[in-house]
Amino acid sequence: MDNLIYLGVKMETPAWSKHPLQDSQLTSSKLITDTPLLLNMSDNNIKARINRAVDDKETLWIQIERPLNEITISSGWISTNSEGVKKVSCWDWFDFKQIKENASLKEIYLSAKKTLSRNKDNASLEQYPPTIKETLTLLDQQYSANSPKYAMITTDSFKGLIDKPVLASALSRILINYESEWYGKVDSEGKLPKWEALNSEMTENANNVLNYLTKGDEAKLDAYINTLETSKQQSVKKGIEELKRKIDRFPKDYKSNPKQKLTQGQIEIHEKVQKLEQKVMDWEKSKEKIKKMLWWDDVAKGLAKLNQTNGTQPENTNTTDTKATPTDATPPAALSADGKAWFIHPLAMVSYFNEEINLIRNYTLENAELALRAIYEKYGKDMAIIIERMYRSETAHFKSLQYKKTGTGGMESFGYPPYYGWDKEFFLLNPNYTQLYSYRNYTFI
Repeated sequence: MDNLIYLGVKMETPAWSKHPLQDSQLTSSKLITDTPLLLNMSDNNIKARINRAVDDKETLWIQIERPLNEITISSGWISTNSEGVKKVSCWDWFDFKQIKENASLKEIYLSAKKTLSRNKDNASLEQYPPTIKETLTLLDQQYSANSPKYAMITTDSFKGLIDKPVLASALSRILINYESEWYGKVDSEGKLPKWEALNSEMTENANNVLNYLTKGDEAKLDAYINTLETSKQQSVKKGIEELKRKIDRFPKDYKSNPKQKLTQGQIEIHEKVQKLEQKVMDWEKSKEKIKKMLWWDDVAKGLAKLNQTNGTQPENTNTTDTKATPTDATPPAALSADGKAWFIHPLAMVSYFNEEINLIRNYTLENAELALRAIYEKYGKDMAIIIERMYRSETAHFKSLQYKKTGTGGMESFGYPPYYGWDKEFFLLNPNYTQLYSYRNYTFI
């Protein structure tokens, strides 16, 4: 139901000669849903007699509790025959909003960061890319119209939807077309440009301060100071210059044994420098991990090769296939060459198709083996190997409830900040995470 008008009725209605629920009253009602509302007619709460009524024209009315723009809950009745009401099945994809996001990774990062400063003078959503804008549009509705609060891209803002299922459901039905994090092009220097673009946000300040403290680069110090508020620049610069003078007094060979060759005060300064170095190193290591984890191209090429072998052509390519494909044939699998895909909330999909989730039984090794066997039988040995390696490397250490119950990995924190996955070095250092099963167990020929 979209932009639905409904009626409010007093809790205690005296005896009446005319049914208190009338379609004609809807034209004057001020109760309007501005966020689409999906009602499951088989829901026990909706089926309850207290929440259902039939008027003198045999029209079914349903009582709902609907959050308005204010934070309060407004109870009212909707007519199943009124304008704005539509019967849908799960295959109608009711109110799924599609967003094609073209903003760069850095633009998305900066936009999310920018939301942290939202206030009454800086609340406009027009300054954000589509994904951030749509997310904030929904998050903002958890606050009353007169509230001084504005949603941000933070955990707390999302937690605010826990007791507002209408908004949470709308958020889960956003479909975003964007470049996968598992796709990337390496440049002539062996780097990933879209991740290198984040250097300025991750480590540029630390790098500039470090270059001044260790090499005396005045330009780097000025570059850092210029990022600060004007009122703080002078005091911060004096503090860093004083720190540099103290470092210059360190013994020349102090690095061979800092604890013995430095005073306690000098050791504390040395540790500060080490923290800066570690921050820069962590980011560099993270980018190397990201580069090693890119699998999109391998899978895309593997599928293209498989389709070529089978004489089929994916629909999203520009190559013309002269062979006629039977209308009942399974469409060939494919991944886009540019790394773009539609992202959808997996658990929301389970709920949308009204499937019951067994919260007691976990996703098991047997489930994974069956899935891998299906891939092998449908796409062949090479693809099964690629999928198994990809899935194993992505989920080896996952502990989230989402992974335990559904087998969908997502992304979890691991390694050095900003916690972006891992590479084969992790498995070499942690032999306890060795393979539990392998495609080799299936006697592939």
